[in-house]
Amino acid sequence: MKLDWRHIFNWDVVAVKVPETVVDNGRVVGYKVVVTYKYHGTDEEFYSVDEPRFYRVWSGPQDVARASYKEHLRRMRKQAQRQMRTR
Repeated sequence: MKLDWRHIFNWDVVAVKVPETVVDNGRVVGYKVVVTYKYHGTDEEFYSVDEPRFYRVWSGPQDVARASYKEHLRRMRKQAQRQMRTR
């Protein structure tokens, strides 16, 4: 496998999907956010309902998934602004 050294540290976000509920046997097991990067493909972030740390600081995994989604959108806007300045 040949590494593309020019883009190895470039994690520009191309697309992010709205958080989806993951259901298994009729039970909600978590929420997932799918992020697509320009040079590194897609990544699926999963936030489990059984993770106790999501209930300490956040109101639950759905809240964490929404916050992650908004953060990726913010990064996309920031990248677009940076590209407009360099043109």
